[in-house]
Amino acid sequence: MLLRTLCKISTVSPGITRVKNGQHSFVKFGEIVRSFATRLPGAGEYQDPWKLVKDEFTNIGEGVTKKAVPKQTDILIIGGGLIGSSVAFWLKKRYPVGVSVTIIERDHGYTRAASALSVGGIRQQFSRPENIQMSMFGAEFLRNIKEYLSVLDLDPPDVQFHHQGYLLVAADNEQAQALHENYKLQKVFGAHVDLMSPEQLKDKFPWLNTEDIILGSYGLQNEGWFDPYLLLMALREKNEYHEVNYVQGEVTGFEFKTERTYGAGNVIKEHKLLDNALVQTDDENIHPVKCAFCINAAGPWAGEVSKMLGIGDGPGDLTLPLPVEPRKRYVYVIHTPDGPGLDCPFLVDSDGTYFRREGLGGHYICGASPLAVSQSVNSPLVS
Repeated sequence: MLLRTLCKISTVSPGITRVKNGQHSFVKFGEIVRSFATRLPGAGEYQDPWKLVKDEFTNIGEGVTKKAVPKQTDILIIGGGLIGSSVAFWLKKRYPVGVSVTIIERDHGYTRAASALSVGGIRQQFSRPENIQMSMFGAEFLRNIKEYLSVLDLDPPDVQFHHQGYLLVAADNEQAQALHENYKLQKVFGAHVDLMSPEQLKDKFPWLNTEDIILGSYGLQNEGWFDPYLLLMALREKNEYHEVNYVQGEVTGFEFKTERTYGAGNVIKEHKLLDNALVQTDDENIHPVKCAFCINAAGPWAGEVSKMLGIGDGPGDLTLPLPVEPRKRYVYVIHTPDGPGLDCPFLVDSDGTYFRREGLGGHYICGASPLAVSQSVNSPLVS
């Protein structure tokens, strides 16, 4: 006798036969079991098909099935902010099929994510070639974001890129010399930057006090600011369109396996290899996830993730810890209706204080670069 179960929804997992009957859907339970049995990983511990059914249909009464933590994935990315989502985007752009990508993000609201809380500035005025080139590529990406991140049947993305340019000013000869040297390097890599005297700065920005300024460096193209949260959401929409799996959870540890190299019948060397990442979900269950590659994109908490991997405690190169840890930063919002107005660059003063326009209502955001002192995530800001 065929076992059946009555479900109060009309959608189930792909590949499962549905039989309509009035307002309900009768699902052949035997076919559900066979469907999930075929989706079991090819390696690892045995998973009970009946438990998979239960996990899959959690909260089914509400009509929404939570995204399950996969048993295995080709590439596991820890952290779903701008870095993790960007890594997933470029992976799927290069390998649109045949490679599964899963992102583990503990805060899908991004309430504490540096990606969403940053001031969103972009500039080419750096002192290292790598930073200049990466930023120029980033500006090209933002200019052509509709080509990169548009999704079928959705409005094209708009990250509100304001092409206002950065203005860095020098108050002494040493700072002016640094601007000169950086300017030469930036021009070599094609950055559009101009050095301006105090008189030129006053002419272009009449509201600017130039009494203690010796020199200014102003970005003419590809600089300004954008909304990083909108960029993050656009990346996420595009990734989910390409079947990147975003899972809400936190990686709390890893499981390892030992690989041995033999020679003449004896063990020559042992290697410890990553086997599973342990993902804790909101229900406090721990889910092991097998992966071929694991990418640490945890931002300020990347150092903590690396410690769980044994980086800093292992032999050889693993004795070196990842020097990444959280630092407190503050950004302030001020309102001054008689401020610089629309023609306001992203200004960075000689002491590291910065500000830029925010919107069109006379609001500005500002902050300062802290001193180079040791700070922990709980220490007070020193500036």
